[in-house]
Amino acid sequence: MPEDLVVDEINRNIYFTDSVRKHLAVCSLTGDACSVLVSDIEQPRAVAIHHNKRLVLYTDWGTKPAITMVAMDGSNKKDLVSDGLVWPNGLTVDEILDRVYWSDAKKDTIE
Repeated sequence: MPEDLVVDEINRNIYFTDSVRKHLAVCSLTGDACSVLVSDIEQPRAVAIHHNKRLVLYTDWGTKPAITMVAMDGSNKKDLVSDGLVWPNGLTVDEILDRVYWSDAKKDTIE
């Protein structure tokens, strides 16, 4: 079940998280090509793009909640935030200030 999606209008792709298939995937806007970028995500939720750094960020609110970033091709996976999270479910990138903001549904916070 798709949880969240973001359109990459520059490269003409859609990135999305899927909570049933437990992955982050990308498809072309034409729908003729799709690829799983990251699999085995316990509870994937939000997704956002940082165009300037060519990164895709996503949240996982499983047993080890995290905000994770990967290159747009799925390589170089790295946790950006893993402390103090419970249910990270909203995510956005301010590319001008180079900041990431997220909401946590359990804590009722925006950080």
